[in-house]
Amino acid sequence: MKQPGDAISKKTRLLAPPLELDIEQERVWRQGAPVHLSNRPFQLLLALMAQPEKLWTKDELIEVVWDGLAVSDSVLTTAMKELRRAIADPARDPKFIETVHGRGYRFLQSVERTYGGGGAKNIADTDPASAKPLTAREQVDSRTLQAQQSVRFCKAKDGTKLAWAKVGVQKENPPLVKAANWLTHLELDWEAPIWSPLFRALAQQRCLVRYDERGCGLSDWDVADISLESFVTDLEAVVDAAGLDRFPLLGISQGASVSIEFAARHPERVSHLILFGGYAAGWRHTASPEEVREREAVMVLTEAGWGRDDPSYRHIFSQTFMPTATAEELSWFDEFQRRTTSPANAVRFLRAFADIDVRERLSTLAVPTLVLHSNGDRRIPVKTGTDLAATIPNAQFIGLDSDNHLLLGREAASSEFVKAIDWFLGADAS
Repeated sequence: MKQPGDAISKKTRLLAPPLELDIEQERVWRQGAPVHLSNRPFQLLLALMAQPEKLWTKDELIEVVWDGLAVSDSVLTTAMKELRRAIADPARDPKFIETVHGRGYRFLQSVERTYGGGGAKNIADTDPASAKPLTAREQVDSRTLQAQQSVRFCKAKDGTKLAWAKVGVQKENPPLVKAANWLTHLELDWEAPIWSPLFRALAQQRCLVRYDERGCGLSDWDVADISLESFVTDLEAVVDAAGLDRFPLLGISQGASVSIEFAARHPERVSHLILFGGYAAGWRHTASPEEVREREAVMVLTEAGWGRDDPSYRHIFSQTFMPTATAEELSWFDEFQRRTTSPANAVRFLRAFADIDVRERLSTLAVPTLVLHSNGDRRIPVKTGTDLAATIPNAQFIGLDSDNHLLLGREAASSEFVKAIDWFLGADAS
């Protein structure tokens, strides 16, 4: 069967600055930084760049990219969306790939061919300030890891069914437990253009243990209790089910508060504590009366509009979580939130997060702790992170160059996040 690059030497690199595609390595760079693509989107880009300015019909692309398999147009559309997200090329204002409605696609830029060695140079190799997004060791396809993932269920203290999973490139890798945070789905997470690259990276050196918190994802939605106490006892149930006695614990956003409480109760079980974008007290303990009214209004809007097709209400959260996300990334997150919990539970989560208070626990922690925080975080200000680090005995703090509360897998701060964890846990950060 004819393949997209059959007529081109495997030693060829295709250059359409700032894009570079290496056929032999099956890798793509944008502005010198690796772009993470699964196989079909890579083959799509190769076909388009191999014959720039050719108008490819949908049937032609399906023929060469899917080896003539009978697939629907929607499969091609999904792969094209992934490709556009990865190279930051919005369909409404494309720089690289033009959609000719009703006909097909065309690569807009001229393409230079070079031959022999190499691949793009790492800009971070020569300029320490120019950190690259996720590196070669993070290139395992999400679908490969999802296939390795085994979703299991355990019972919480009150009988709630909790979904948990572990995944790692090597089964003998040491564990890393990630506490649940705002809305997860053990299966849909692997489709995420936002955090699946981070999960892939963490699973390279560690056996990553994750779970869906009660009220969302594959765990029970119809639950009597959503509170800090239930979050902590759920984490206890998951690590017990996984057979883990001692492990490093990663807490993100409100998952940091849960991790702090767990580490305070069980210091003998937590070898390292890693907190990102975390806080010790919810807004109900710290907000002004005006802020309280605003937050309460948001919860009313959430309950009214969460389940609607119109994403306006969910967009309230998306934009504060990830202000630098593209329109397509925000659209994905909007839909993901709708699919992972109910309107009533979304409000219950917000109320529970607002009530969190583990401030008295901070000075009692006797666990090696690393605090990471985005310097421009608009949802949880960086001062909250530095206050955590200043109050936890001997904690270390690293600020990341990002405005996002949830890191985008394509941004340089994601690489720094993974490197910091590797360093803190003593891994060989290759």
